[in-house]
Formats: sequence, C-alpha cells, structure tokens
Amino acid sequence: MAGKHVGRVALVVYALVTVLTASCGSSMRPSPHTPASAPSSILPTDPVSIASRNALAAYDGMMADWTAVSKTSNYQDPILTRHTSGDALSKLVRTVAAAQAAGVVSKGRPADSPRVVKLTPQGTPTEAILADCADASTWLQFKTDGTQIPGVGGRHAVDVQVDDIDGVWKVSKFVFHPAGTC
Repeated sequence: MAGKHVGRVALVVYALVTVLTASCGSSMRPSPHTPASAPSSILPTDPVSIASRNALAAYDGMMADWTAVSKTSNYQDPILTRHTSGDALSKLVRTVAAAQAAGVVSKGRPADSPRVVKLTPQGTPTEAILADCADASTWLQFKTDGTQIPGVGGRHAVDVQVDDIDGVWKVSKFVFHPAGTC
C-alpha cells in the first residue's frame, strides 16, 4: 500500500509541475554564459551581446533560485523574486507550494543549456526568447521522510521569455514541457 501511495504522490507532483508550467533546474553557480572573473574589457559591450548575456544570466538565476528553494519547498522564500516576475513568478510559487502541500522536497540540481533564439526590438533589445533542454535526471524528488519519488526526472524542453524591466532582466514567462521533449 505504501508503494501505491508513493507512486500516486509522484504522479500528483509531476502532474502539478507539468500543468502549472505548461501554460516551467541549475545550481547556485556562476552563469556558464558569463565568465565569473572575466574583465569587463573582454566581454562584448554592444547592446545585443549585453541583452543576450543578461537574459541568459536571469534564466540561470531563476533555475538556481528554484533549485535552492526546492530543497525545503518554501514557496514564500523571497529569493524567488530575484530573477522572476509576473507569470513566471506565479508559476514558481504555485509549483513550490504544491510540492510543500504534497510533502515533497528536491535534492541535486538540473543541468541546463539555454540559448537565445530571438531578441527584440532590434538594436537595443528589451525582450529575449530562450530555448533550453533542462536535464532533471539529477534533480530528484523525495518525500520529507526521505523516500525517493521515482520517475520524475528526464530531459524537458523549456521555452522562456526574459524581459528588461527598468534595467533589470527577469524571466517573465516560461513553459517547462514534459520529460522526453528534447
């Protein structure tokens, strides 16, 4: 009976994440897109390069924040607002709150590899569209009693919109597709 319960919990949490993000990991590491110690004179300074770098950093930050908060499933943790706004922030809060209600926490971290697919407007972009294939196979879910929830990892296509909001780049929308979509 316990096995059926764990299986149902895994299915419910997976369904919640998929549903909440279909209308949404990375660690607290420096962005792979911006060298942590590179002198500013080495980095391109044109508006398109800066927008690309800032959009990728915002997405990496969102994934790092989500990973950190998922360790405790504290949906009220203010770090969720650092790199997200609007719909993206609402989805993260609902997803983490659903995990908390189900007694689920996450361990490990997903691996991501985002790329910029579109910047608008031309010249001085204020919006970026990113695509990612997030590998959640090392971002594992557990019940708070330590029981691992099987079968929720995999590779997920992620569609992301990042906006420059008053000089701060934040993820405003994202769709985290089901496992096996990339």
